[in-house]
Amino acid sequence: GYREFFGDYIIGAYGYADRRVTPYGSTFWQGTVGGEYMTDGWEARANIYLPQQKTYRYITSPESGPYVAGTGVYIQSAQHVIEEAQPGLDAEIGFKLPSVSFLESAYLYGGVYAFDGDETASVTGVRSRLHMDVTDWLSAGSRVQYDDERGSQVFFEVTLKWPVSAGSRHTGLWNRMDISPERDIDVVTGNM
Repeated sequence: GYREFFGDYIIGAYGYADRRVTPYGSTFWQGTVGGEYMTDGWEARANIYLPQQKTYRYITSPESGPYVAGTGVYIQSAQHVIEEAQPGLDAEIGFKLPSVSFLESAYLYGGVYAFDGDETASVTGVRSRLHMDVTDWLSAGSRVQYDDERGSQVFFEVTLKWPVSAGSRHTGLWNRMDISPERDIDVVTGNM
């Protein structure tokens, strides 16, 4: 990635390559490109997810043989499963919260995401996250997201930074230059 400082704002761009192996054993690769705009008081960013287009098809065998239920004998049949990686995008906007004595800074974000499947259900949802810099070496946060496919999900995180050299701490907007780009680190897949 690359970030450039333009006086009172920062513009950045980045790219990633991700790999995911699903419980069925499917392997998916994905490229991510993203951009961001940051000031000291607010931020905006967007990402585009471009998976290698692959679809895997499986036939699962029944987990048990014939069984009796009530007055009938039943046999489970094999099921067809389709797994595919879904291309998509996400975007978020955030702003700096008012100062609190025990925090160096805190930011609140809100965003949307959408992933589209050809043969599996599309995923569209909303997310919110809170990022707090407790000290120059400790950050904490949480994130909540919701979509119809996966339901509600809540995550908590703590990040430790190893200081490069004592006394090299920047303040204000310069402090935003070393934050990690925000993106969905998973390859979104659907199955049916």
